[in-house]
Amino acid sequence: MSSCTSVPRQKQRRSSRRSGLTSGRDSQALSALGDFQTLPLEIFQMVLNYLSVKDISMLSMVSKTISGRLINYISTSSGSRRLLLQDFHRPELPARREGASILEHYKALGLLLKRCTLLLPTRDRLKYVHKVLAGVSCFKLNGCASPLHCLGLQCYGVFLQILTAGWDELECHRVFNFLWELSNLARKVQTVVSSKPGSARRLELRIRLYCRGVLLSPGSHRSDCAFWLTRILKPWPMVNQARLLYIIFGPVSSRDGEKRGAPGEEIPPKNVIWGRGVMGAKGAKMERKLRRGAGSGMSRERERDEPGTGAGNGNGMSLEQEQERDELRTGAGNRRGMSREREQERDEPGMG
Repeated sequence: MSSCTSVPRQKQRRSSRRSGLTSGRDSQALSALGDFQTLPLEIFQMVLNYLSVKDISMLSMVSKTISGRLINYISTSSGSRRLLLQDFHRPELPARREGASILEHYKALGLLLKRCTLLLPTRDRLKYVHKVLAGVSCFKLNGCASPLHCLGLQCYGVFLQILTAGWDELECHRVFNFLWELSNLARKVQTVVSSKPGSARRLELRIRLYCRGVLLSPGSHRSDCAFWLTRILKPWPMVNQARLLYIIFGPVSSRDGEKRGAPGEEIPPKNVIWGRGVMGAKGAKMERKLRRGAGSGMSRERERDEPGTGAGNGNGMSLEQEQERDELRTGAGNRRGMSREREQERDEPGMG
């Protein structure tokens, strides 16, 4: 009889322990929310609409529970509209945003996502950031119809600069590989460096703007720029590296941005980077010199060392013609010397 009564008591103790554990976890989560525990989730998100991005970023550091709620808020449609501003063709935000620069806004947004994803692995952080920013077309290499007058890539660059600040080299390698595969930059760069100069001028311009705006963001430290530039150039041979450097940092035509097509579409001039203008001619000439490379130097040395070729003479004469010319010069010099001796004998008295 006692054994029958002990079984229900054990079950009752286990159920009480489980209920105690769950209630303890719930109480911890509620205590982490603080005064926000009395607010429904919808009201909490409405409160966030009245806070600046910097204030939301500070709020994310209060507790892990609040950080999780902020992550859910950013993923909602109202949070995306609130945080992912897309006024990239106007440098200043509307008056309701206190006239702040859109670049400053995306710096603060980068810090917000950096703090919200602080406890996640690098791979998961990148996936979450890509999921949040996937709807911004101007952050893509071919996303904007007017890239010359768009701040989208620069905003993306400062966002990534703040997000990856303080990361170690291995994490930055993962970031670069993620961006390299996401934008399919390897195939596009291969198309540019293997084609004739100026034949893919639109793609050249977009690669230039993407590399300068996103990877080599203005205001970055010199060491960071050196790291990203090394990663860009490393997969390519030296000739393609030289051409890629010229595309990224080379001069641009003064007509850049003046020739326009349909509304909302920017058509770069034919000589933007490699075209038929002065800079395009210099670029093509440099390209030909680099392609000759060390092979041309070896051929010139071989021609200079071989007799009778006349390649290193600079006057188009063969070796036999030079020898005949030297003999004629020697004979003329001897005749001039004999004539001087006869004159001296004639002028001296008592001689002859």
